[in-house]
Amino acid sequence: MLNLNLLSTGALLAQGSTALVVLTAVHTGMVAALSWCLLANAIVATQVVEDGT
Repeated sequence: MLNLNLLSTGALLAQGSTALVVLTAVHTGMVAALSWCLLANAIVATQVVEDGT
């Protein structure tokens, strides 16, 4: 994800270009998905929700 962060916040792509918009959307989606995965793992790890074991 660091590569996407460098591309979307760096000066390699022109502001407002389609490539920058797409890369920023992909990066934001990956950050959101990672956050949800971490939250789900935390809920299972703390036994708030039983995982069947």
